[in-house]
Amino acid sequence: MRAVILSVAVLSLAISVGADAQGSPTSGTPRIPEMRDLPAPAVLAPPTAAVPTQQRQPSPAATPLAAPLPGAQQPTISPPAPSSHAPRAVIATEAGTAASIAAAGASSVVRRIINGFQIPLPPDDPNLSVDVRAALTAFLRAIPTDNTQHITIHAYAAGTPDDTSTPRRLSLQRARAALDILVQAGADPRRIDLRPMGITATDTNMPDRLEITLGTAPR
Repeated sequence: MRAVILSVAVLSLAISVGADAQGSPTSGTPRIPEMRDLPAPAVLAPPTAAVPTQQRQPSPAATPLAAPLPGAQQPTISPPAPSSHAPRAVIATEAGTAASIAAAGASSVVRRIINGFQIPLPPDDPNLSVDVRAALTAFLRAIPTDNTQHITIHAYAAGTPDDTSTPRRLSLQRARAALDILVQAGADPRRIDLRPMGITATDTNMPDRLEITLGTAPR
């Protein structure tokens, strides 16, 4: 019995000595932690290079318009001047209307136009018929003697575009024949203007004709 008690005492002493060697939480000697008790080291990511940001340039501010000085004269914008080549408007006059009526009454083939008349002519004939003579004479006599307007004779002749000289010569002969008739009837040759037109683009309906008008002197 005494041997058993002694064995238990020795075993208890050995357990106590082992506990002191490892460090007891209640003893003053700190316990050295083992490697397995330490936390795993943190893995640091490599530093990222900073990307420079592009700075936006400020937009230039609009330059304000300078205010006009008090009392300063402002420029005046004038409207464009009318073209000198614009066609002039033909205005019917009392004398021209009366003369055109007289010419139409003298011949049935006369066609009245503004301030005058139009009469067809036979092709390739420079001579003027009796109807043309009667219309010219009646036209002149219907004009007041104190009228200072001009009589314009437009003569036309048929032709082809490849030969414009022949129609021009024929129209000149017709215009001179009409001039002679008017002068014989008492007209002042200084107030008669000849326009031998020859062939024109508007001669499709009546290429051979005379046009007699009363108005201002042509420019």
